[in-house]
Amino acid sequence: MKYGFAFGKLAVLGTRVLDEAAIERLIDAPTDDDRLKLLTDFSYGRYLAQGASTAEIELNLDKCLEDSYDWLTDAQLPEELEDFFRVRYNFENLKSYVKARIFDVVIPPFNMHSTWTMGDITPHAQRYLDEFEENGNLGQIEADMDKEYFSIRFSLAAKSRVAYLTELVGIESTSANIKVALRCAYAVAAGDTDVQGALAIIEGAYIGGGPLGIAALKAAFGESGTTFAERVERLGALSGSKKLDTARLMDPATLDVELGTLEREMVMRGRHMGAGPEVIISFIARSEAEINVLRILFVGLGAGFSKSDVRSFMPGMADTAGRRS
Repeated sequence: MKYGFAFGKLAVLGTRVLDEAAIERLIDAPTDDDRLKLLTDFSYGRYLAQGASTAEIELNLDKCLEDSYDWLTDAQLPEELEDFFRVRYNFENLKSYVKARIFDVVIPPFNMHSTWTMGDITPHAQRYLDEFEENGNLGQIEADMDKEYFSIRFSLAAKSRVAYLTELVGIESTSANIKVALRCAYAVAAGDTDVQGALAIIEGAYIGGGPLGIAALKAAFGESGTTFAERVERLGALSGSKKLDTARLMDPATLDVELGTLEREMVMRGRHMGAGPEVIISFIARSEAEINVLRILFVGLGAGFSKSDVRSFMPGMADTAGRRS
């Protein structure tokens, strides 16, 4: 089997999914130690020792994710795959660096999963700093960084010749474009901008390369006579096969969670695509999402947030997030 090593590793790591029921049990557990016990049946269990502090849990979750990325180099997969997953951290660090320079604050520690060093980031950031010096528009600079990020992801997916990877980043870009348009819909409804101003923002932030075109996005946003509810419903319908809940899209508190279900559906579909790279890609993408959920859970509860608040912070994993008290 071409990917025999990778599938053997998957068998060792286990393929149990951190689903809604498991997440609910973790949230409802009385203490962190009880939560850590519940995780022993998952691949994360060997990284999470009883009695660990929240900071130690965070660090060990990062180690777990780093091991997952390192594994890709040994799994006989297209070499572009590891870069595909790590590039998001390159751009997280780039954004942090650019904002720190703009606001003249201390540059925060870089994410450990990035492949870019300070020597890589400094010249890369200068273009965006020059842009800010010229127009002072931080929102547009962030949008331009997002566009570059997605352009690199689409390029890496194409080079890998794994169609599922291109579909995955296509769903991510669709979600990002709809999110920008929905936030503009909120702004129009609040009277913070007019329709023409919102359409200019949508066009300036538009991420190309995916299945959702700019013309369809602007048409769904509509003209000045379109109501807020109509606008949200039409934008939600652009998501494709997954039907989104319009009421949850209308609420900024549940927007990210609802749009996150698009990516989760695509990730979970990869688990059932035979014995090719799709299953392994799905495993890594699911690990990213699950580790994000665990980080939100432990840090949120440790910081004193209510269980209801913690559920609402979990985009793309807990489909019931925000629905329970």
